Amino acid sequence: MFRWLRRPKPEAVTDPQLLQRVAALEKRLEVIDLEWSDWFGKFRRLYAQISKRAKAVEQAEEPEAPNGSLLPRMGGRTMNPLAAALLRRPGSTEG
Repeated sequence: MFRWLRRPKPEAVTDPQLLQRVAALEKRLEVIDLEWSDWFGKFRRLYAQISKRAKAVEQAEEPEAPNGSLLPRMGGRTMNPLAAALLRRPGSTEG
């Protein structure tokens, strides 16, 4: 079952070309890791900015009236507070 434990351990690699190749690959991997970290940081900042803008737009679409209730909507758009007040007045033609 545990045959791999009984196998002799490999000797240390001493081939200079192989060691040089491994060192070059490790260096390239480090460069790729740094580039990825930089790109991911930029992406996170961009996503945060987009999220903030979307949240601001969402809040701007539904402003609250002075009494705390949401303003009425007409055709999917929020009405101007002045127009909403005029429509609430007695004798208005719509309502």
